[in-house]
Amino acid sequence: MPGTPGWWWGARLLLWASFSGGALHIHTLLGNANGMPCVFPFNYNNKWYSECTTEGREDNLHWCSTTPRYDRDERWGFCPVKGKANRATH
Repeated sequence: MPGTPGWWWGARLLLWASFSGGALHIHTLLGNANGMPCVFPFNYNNKWYSECTTEGREDNLHWCSTTPRYDRDERWGFCPVKGKANRATH
């Protein structure tokens, strides 16, 4: 059913997401994006990402930008991974 959230296999992660309008929407947790979906591709430190990344994080938690240009907008959230706790302090 379109728009119904559920678990989806994406890239190397099992994610909480919804599918609507022909697109998979990965909904973020925590961060500063208030649950907005990831936007792919997004640019971070002059590199384009087409999936959640751990780049720039010492704790290796997967995150994504919720706008195409993170460096400009700085809107982000953690990518939910089934079976793993995101122990972020943000």
